[in-house]
Amino acid sequence: MKRKSIMALCMAFAISLTTLIGCKKDNDTKQPVESSQPSQNGETKSEDKPLVSPENPITITVFIGDSTIPAATPDNKIYKKIKEELGITFEIELLAGDINQKLGVMIAGDDLPDLVTYNSKFQDANTLIPLEDLIQKYAPDIYSHYEPHWEKMKDQNDQHIYCMPNWGVYHGKYTANYYGGPAFWIQKDVLAQAGYPKVTTLDQYFDLIEDYMKKNPTIDGQPTIGFETLAVAGSSFVLENAPAQLAGSPNDGGVIVKDGVAELYADKEISKTYFKKLNEMYNKGVLDREAITQNKDQYLQKIASGRVLGMYDQGWHFQSAEETLLKDKRYERTYAPLALTYEGIKPYYRDRSVVNLGNGFAITKNCEEPERVIYALNLLMSEKWQKLLNWGVEGEDYSIDAATGQPVWSDEQEVNNNDNAYKAANRAAAIYSYMPKIEGQYSDGNATAINDNPIQFEKSLNEYDRNFFKQYGVVSRAGMMGDAPENPVHYPAWNINIPANSPASIANTQLEDARLKWLPRVIASNTSDFEAQWNAFVEEFNNCNPKAYLDAINEGIQYRIKNWTPTTNNSK
Repeated sequence: MKRKSIMALCMAFAISLTTLIGCKKDNDTKQPVESSQPSQNGETKSEDKPLVSPENPITITVFIGDSTIPAATPDNKIYKKIKEELGITFEIELLAGDINQKLGVMIAGDDLPDLVTYNSKFQDANTLIPLEDLIQKYAPDIYSHYEPHWEKMKDQNDQHIYCMPNWGVYHGKYTANYYGGPAFWIQKDVLAQAGYPKVTTLDQYFDLIEDYMKKNPTIDGQPTIGFETLAVAGSSFVLENAPAQLAGSPNDGGVIVKDGVAELYADKEISKTYFKKLNEMYNKGVLDREAITQNKDQYLQKIASGRVLGMYDQGWHFQSAEETLLKDKRYERTYAPLALTYEGIKPYYRDRSVVNLGNGFAITKNCEEPERVIYALNLLMSEKWQKLLNWGVEGEDYSIDAATGQPVWSDEQEVNNNDNAYKAANRAAAIYSYMPKIEGQYSDGNATAINDNPIQFEKSLNEYDRNFFKQYGVVSRAGMMGDAPENPVHYPAWNINIPANSPASIANTQLEDARLKWLPRVIASNTSDFEAQWNAFVEEFNNCNPKAYLDAINEGIQYRIKNWTPTTNNSK
């Protein structure tokens, strides 16, 4: 029940996140391969041949466990620049099909590229190599980037680092207007036609959707879908996580943590109440009848069609579908986030940035030159390359406002930024999405996300959204979700690593299997049969040794409380 997030990418792929590079430490370590040492901009200080350069090129094979990223065209201009100017060629395979099946085949056949997007299955099969020494010796910019969070990145069991987190390392001021986290999302036109009401409870939410469906049985000639969900491995949080947030808990995955102690909630009354509501909506025809059997692509296609009125999801997870609506200027069919709770409960949806542990690149044991691979990634950490990867080419993908020095888009460039076909030829989305990256502000003071800079944010608001947000007294999606409280030091529990084949891991798999097996049946049952189906689910769920799983999670929580020193976070 993890976030990608996410992607969630939250992804501009375009999650719009931003940072200021902290001071870099001098690194005078000699490079054993080519007798060169990296400087702070990733180049070399000596006349010796650098580890990676156009004269000493490298080809890096990569597997990206993500099917939502547009595949780069053969003439992609960013990858071409990386090859010509740095000597780095990426050969990338994107996920097609089921992630678990794909990883099983890769591991069993020892068919491993140099770089993979981290998955615990790789680590459990001993296919990943420790990174801490490589980073410290060959990647000074990457080390400086991660240094404040170094202890968090270490595996709890062997104290090695296997993954370079792709998001969540912030320095400087964080001014994101984008919200890509969890929410009950609702089409803006539903709220507009209802007179922009304040919506705080589940009943209010579904009443609005039902009323809109009655008045609008079709959208663009297709049947209106009131509510969507998704019951597939890898995206199960869409189905499962809402009860915890309705009960006022942040996104800790499958548990609620109170006073440092985790408790499963899938079998509790807060979940029963939620799934009983979904059962009611299913039998009324509000919840899509295909929701419990569809795959992720079908789910996203329906959202992209503009006929889905609402869903519980994380913004990064369906962002690629919403970009289709933005490209077509169907602004009324895009979504606003709502922080719904049960009656009288304070919402806790929006959190402060956390290091995205367990998401990012890892290096496999089959990589023949790991020191050159990590060195190559370090070259891409310079501001020049970070801006190129993030913003594109100046004059083509953005320009600099002469008066303020802020990056801005023309109308055409903004459209291109939401166009997957354009990004396939003009962005290195696969590599940028999963590599270490500067977030917050660049050294010139500009926010790393173009749309988080004041001029562009104001300019980019279409009149529909400008008026919509004005009705709620905010200027962006993030404003609709309220302020984020300080994260507990142990947060989030969903990224606590559990060793493979341990009793806790086996229990976790069985618990997840029980949820994906029974919750769709609970939703789709006849009203009169709901209680029997729910009781059958609870019985099987509690026969899956939940104590073993909870013991491991609670051990991880106590480890974090003891070993993780809170750091200053300027996120708002």
